[in-house]
Amino acid sequence: MKKSRRCGLGTTVCRGLLFVLLAVCLYTAPKAYALGGDLADANLNTASVWTSGSLDEKTGNEIDYYRRTRTKDTFALGYDKYEVSITNKNFSICAFYYDSNMSFLSYEALYDGSVINRSDNAKYVKFYYRHNTSEKSMSPGQWGRYIGSSLEVFFKAVVQHESNVTISDETVEVEQYELFDDLQISSSAGLMSGDIDVKTGAVVENRRRMITKTLLPVYDQTLEISINKADFKVGVYEYDGNEKYIRMTVASDGSEVDVTSETRYVRFCLYRTYSEKSLSPGQWGRIFGGGLSLSITSEVEEVESTIDNDVYVTTPAPAPKPEPVPEPEPEPKQTATPHDELYNEMKQMLVTGDRSVHDISKYGMDIYEVRAIEKELRQGECYYYFANSCVMFLSNFGLKNNTCTTMQFEGMDADFINRYNRMMSALNEIKSMTTSQMTDLDKVILVHEYIIQHAYYEKTSIARGCTGGILGDGHGLCAGYADAFNDALKYLGIEARYVSSNDMNHAWSLVKIDGQYYHVDCTWDNTTEEDKGYLGHNYILASDTRFAKSIPSRHYNWSVSEEDVAGGVKVPATSTKFDNWFVHDVKGLMVYANGYWYYADGKNIKKSDAYGNSMSTVLTEAANVSIIGVSQGKLQYKVNGVVKSISVK
Repeated sequence: MKKSRRCGLGTTVCRGLLFVLLAVCLYTAPKAYALGGDLADANLNTASVWTSGSLDEKTGNEIDYYRRTRTKDTFALGYDKYEVSITNKNFSICAFYYDSNMSFLSYEALYDGSVINRSDNAKYVKFYYRHNTSEKSMSPGQWGRYIGSSLEVFFKAVVQHESNVTISDETVEVEQYELFDDLQISSSAGLMSGDIDVKTGAVVENRRRMITKTLLPVYDQTLEISINKADFKVGVYEYDGNEKYIRMTVASDGSEVDVTSETRYVRFCLYRTYSEKSLSPGQWGRIFGGGLSLSITSEVEEVESTIDNDVYVTTPAPAPKPEPVPEPEPEPKQTATPHDELYNEMKQMLVTGDRSVHDISKYGMDIYEVRAIEKELRQGECYYYFANSCVMFLSNFGLKNNTCTTMQFEGMDADFINRYNRMMSALNEIKSMTTSQMTDLDKVILVHEYIIQHAYYEKTSIARGCTGGILGDGHGLCAGYADAFNDALKYLGIEARYVSSNDMNHAWSLVKIDGQYYHVDCTWDNTTEEDKGYLGHNYILASDTRFAKSIPSRHYNWSVSEEDVAGGVKVPATSTKFDNWFVHDVKGLMVYANGYWYYADGKNIKKSDAYGNSMSTVLTEAANVSIIGVSQGKLQYKVNGVVKSISVK
């Protein structure tokens, strides 16, 4: 016998409310971009999650690159912080962050021990893997063999709890800071191979040094350094509460480091002051086994307080008796650190063209610290001084007890400063020729035209292989053409890279436009065996395919230069967008005015935008014409030896 089922009024109401709640949830649910679920729950240690390719660092778009592997899906960031663990130190993982509409925000490289601190706008993340030291050896098949076996990555969500303190019926949020715990290091546990950039505080590749895996908390403390061997030092790197880099201090045995009032985290880099190039991670294990130990202890000012049921109350001191107000003392002048002093001394040598030997023994630095400061200048505010010479280098180091006592910029010729001024004048002239209307493509053409118009190929000048030779002297070799093109684009904020082929004994450029790389060879567009004043466009913006099969001459067996990677790397230029571009057929100078490029085509002067749109004939002469330039809204050209002009306003 079947039992009857009765629904009362209460049951009916509850069901109705459930349907309403479900409808609201479905209506307000976010778009399902996170096909891989939340990052904390994701399993990235199976090959099925990954596919061959990479991600563009400017746009966040997926790109083809078989040396790397990227995630197929997107993952949600449901927590504010994730701790990263990577089991194989030869690999790093890059995280690309997107907002709720999947608009790209930023990216960062992650290593074992890194922490993801999610920004307010970041809702989703994608990743790609890369091999840190031997990317050229990787292939899709090898990625499949690594992932899930010798290479695993884990993301642990960090749940942060807020603490409240109740005082007299009011709730007050208390900001609590963690103090530094004394650190004893006598093995490689807690350390990893690497270095820390003295300018940015970012972790960089270096197999000869050891750094702590994570940032360590600190608050208003003095760190005391004890190292039991004199040949070793430690770099102390300080960061604020948002993990933004503040400063670095070099410490040796007996040093004390007073962290700044803003410092909330520290990281340490241990290194040897001599024969560092002979070190490797395995040798560090033997060094620790031989007795090396590092001790970092801390002191903090004690504050008397009473604690009752999680209520923190600082005991007030007795009120002092009134005293006469003293005259205000002048604020103490901040003393420059040895790093700052040597940095400024080295900078002054470059700015003035100082070729003399300098005594730097007072700074107490080893040769690696001195070279680190030179690198900081080379990559920073003095970049174009180094671009002014291809034979200048820091040398003549005197050494005493592993301390560097002297230095000198060798190879700095007598015309160094004058040539630098001419080079910077050319760069500023190029920049003055740009307009807010110009696209990156327009700027690439502009730099190409400036260089092939103002320079010629020459083998004997002292600056022949650098930017200073092409833009300062007006002549140089292929290496100088490539550097000048790249550095002029760098001055305009456009990425370009140096390409070379040992088999060809030749160099050129790779420029990035709209996320894609293209080859540019200014040398071969400026020189032929028959015509040293040739201005051509065969070799501007070409794919790998066009460059390998180009007419009249092809390029082959090239690599792209990358710092600290011997032999360079292969960066694919797969886009054929410009392989059949109208510009390749232009002979002679192209000039820009009001959104159009003007050029000669036999007896005609034509104009077009950079992409070949809105192409038209401006005028036709009785004989072949050649473009001279644009000045004050007038396009100047020559026909039958006569200079003429037309308005291009």
